[in-house]
Amino acid sequence: MAFLGLGCGAQRSRRWSVRCLAEERNKSVLVVGASGKLGRLVVAELLQRKMSVIGLARDPGRAKEVGLSEDREGLDMRFGTFEDGSAVEAVDAVKEDVGAVIWAAGPSRTSPSAIIDNQAVTEVAGMFKDLLAGRDDFLFDFERSSSVESFRPVDDVVMGGVSRSTIQSTSEGNEQYARFKGNVSFDNDGGFCAIRNDLSPPIDLSKWSGIVLQVRGDGKRYKMSIKVDEEMEFNYQAKFTTSARSTGQPWETLRIPFSRFMPMKRGRLQLSSPAERLFNVNLDPSKVVSVGFLRSSIEGGSRNPEFETGPFRLDVRKIGIYKAVPPRFVLLSSAAVTRPFWSKEKKAQYASSYDIPIVQLNPGNVLVEKFNGEQQVRKSGIPYAIIRYTGLNDDQPDGSVILDQGDTLVGRINRKDGAKLAVDVLMDGDAYYKTFETMTITKPLRASSVQSLGLLSLDVVDTAPS
Repeated sequence: MAFLGLGCGAQRSRRWSVRCLAEERNKSVLVVGASGKLGRLVVAELLQRKMSVIGLARDPGRAKEVGLSEDREGLDMRFGTFEDGSAVEAVDAVKEDVGAVIWAAGPSRTSPSAIIDNQAVTEVAGMFKDLLAGRDDFLFDFERSSSVESFRPVDDVVMGGVSRSTIQSTSEGNEQYARFKGNVSFDNDGGFCAIRNDLSPPIDLSKWSGIVLQVRGDGKRYKMSIKVDEEMEFNYQAKFTTSARSTGQPWETLRIPFSRFMPMKRGRLQLSSPAERLFNVNLDPSKVVSVGFLRSSIEGGSRNPEFETGPFRLDVRKIGIYKAVPPRFVLLSSAAVTRPFWSKEKKAQYASSYDIPIVQLNPGNVLVEKFNGEQQVRKSGIPYAIIRYTGLNDDQPDGSVILDQGDTLVGRINRKDGAKLAVDVLMDGDAYYKTFETMTITKPLRASSVQSLGLLSLDVVDTAPS
């Protein structure tokens, strides 16, 4: 993936900066690990922006040494350790006053990674699961069989093909869900299977940000379709890829912003109809008349040469809608947390990312513990952002902040830049449900290279590292 940069002082494209939940509700930002090298800078950055802060630290004396005194305006310090449970008690005492959390704590000689990066993250995220929960709603709940009955197949037989599909309510143990399955064939110039639901009357989704799916697939790529026009073959489509999972394995939660849906007709991008009526390139979800799924070989107006014909299976538990908001839990993690899980092929492909001391030594299993903590935040239901820092220090020169995904970055970032980024992310709706790595480069970025957080991919929850 190409690097994404935030140039110092540069205008970001499509910046969506809004007030975070703490400001909206006149509440405080809880900074866990407030007296640490990064945490104290996060506190300073928040206070500089006139935000109320509750700081959690281990030692009152140490906090005072680094400038976190009780007489500092806008700051309320609390103390405790996670080893003896006093830190959890301290958080519980103030949780009603908290509108957002920035986790800046890290392991030490007396606080191993298993406690700080995993157990404590899990405990605190659990405490705020209801207080800071995100806003989702469901259009179709396939745990009720009646929802399946409103969908019907629309396969390439309408064009003379022989592909076939069905959607059925399926039960397995205590689970009930919809199963979209079939067989795609190129015979008779076919190549797609689809299902869709016709909504009458149309529904208005304009107050929402996108679609949220709970699915369990076969590792193949699918498309979701949304119709906002009565013309039969015109719709908006967005691609998504599933992990190969069997019945009984965890479900994946995917979020697809409305901005990713593109106007399509017969696999071709459409800007106008035969009557030269212009279509809106951006989906307007104020009048949705149909939603559905496709397994299609047609991309960009022609057949994808890598498409595999044959059977497919997509299990769907829910189709919902979500509202993007600024993150309410910002976890300051570390680059390289997935690298212990890499395959031999990936280690060879990214040798310069794998053959570094932190990965080879992995002291105290810190990378695995941090990854496990990340997973707990993802599953919490709290709108989050996870920042994976490369090497933090105080000497790295100022420069351009680079954002990337895929956990391959190797570099350094000044702690001051890291603290500013953490607070920027807390204020930015484009950071919602995203994990990314960061570093700085001293070379200024050209304006054309400056990208927004909005171009980063949303996380797929419950996916193991590959």
